[in-house]
Amino acid sequence: MIDNNLYYFECLHMQLFQYFVRFGKDAFVISPEQLRDRIKRFYIGGLKSYGKTDKP
Repeated sequence: MIDNNLYYFECLHMQLFQYFVRFGKDAFVISPEQLRDRIKRFYIGGLKSYGKTDKP
């Protein structure tokens, strides 16, 4: 369901995780908090793998 640019889903957290990580900075999960934190940890892990540099 879409309501004023907010999207609501009824599915498993794993499905939401797999769907939203592909959008990177173009999507922000508001709720559930556990999913938002999991996505945040996913990207923090990527930063640690590649280092915190702006160079390609």
